[in-house]
Amino acid sequence: MKKVLVFFMFLVFCALGLAFFSKQTAPADNQSGNVFSADAFQPLTPVELQPGESVEIEPTPELREYYFALGRLYSWFYLPEFAEGEQSTYPLDYWYLLLTAGVNGWDENGYLQWTDLWDSVPDNSQYGSSGSAMIAKTEFDEWVQQHFGDVVLQHQIDTGKYYDFDGEYYYGWAGGSIPMLYYELTALSAEKIADRIIYTATLNDYNFNEYSFFSYDHEGTSEANQPAFAEAVNNAEPELRLVYDAYGERIARGGISVDRAIEQMIIDGQTDGFKVGSQLQVKYYINEETGEPFYLSAHWQNSDD
Repeated sequence: MKKVLVFFMFLVFCALGLAFFSKQTAPADNQSGNVFSADAFQPLTPVELQPGESVEIEPTPELREYYFALGRLYSWFYLPEFAEGEQSTYPLDYWYLLLTAGVNGWDENGYLQWTDLWDSVPDNSQYGSSGSAMIAKTEFDEWVQQHFGDVVLQHQIDTGKYYDFDGEYYYGWAGGSIPMLYYELTALSAEKIADRIIYTATLNDYNFNEYSFFSYDHEGTSEANQPAFAEAVNNAEPELRLVYDAYGERIARGGISVDRAIEQMIIDGQTDGFKVGSQLQVKYYINEETGEPFYLSAHWQNSDD
């Protein structure tokens, strides 16, 4: 009976604490600019548990929306695989998390927006690419320890040329791309250890090729956009065709982007037929001082495993 009561209280607290998006359930037409900003993003309201108590939580549209944002804002695609207490000491395992640490939102097409946290490689530098991130070894250490604990990085030159290292600074190379992230929460549990709520979330990572998305030309008319839309639908992969089937009319007239349509289908749980590339289970808590996740473990499982 106590566990049922705890579960009910959790749902009440979630309902109050997850009203963090200034978006309607059905996205409005003609959206532009910054669709999502981290300024409106708040952590989960802590569940009322006693030390040692735990609860399984049924995913709801609000929770799926929350974890869609959490995974995208914090670039969970780049989380290293590690068991609790066995964090990696290899700098490359954290490199892309570090590069995307300043993400604070995304636009209507899903392109990330962020504030640069690091210095830039100067022109004519013998290391890295001009304008890329330049990160002091001490800053690297501090960021990793803030999110992963007492990690002693084995600072070293990367032979794969993801970065340069001169013993004091890391220098990024130009090139590469950040994939669109489409995560659906499929399972969630919470446990109170001492005075801290620990969450374990399981998420499906859906594979979509954003380079094949139809992009509405707002400088043209709906009629002028029709040939490009028809071609995109004709060439769509099966999972993307499901999105066009559900939102095609609005996408065709520029009322909603493909990215926003996929997000809404994930929020609504309309993902039957979406291709699961991998499944992520991440255990974490929210750092009360920073409001950011502190990671305890992360495990990836490919869909064909």
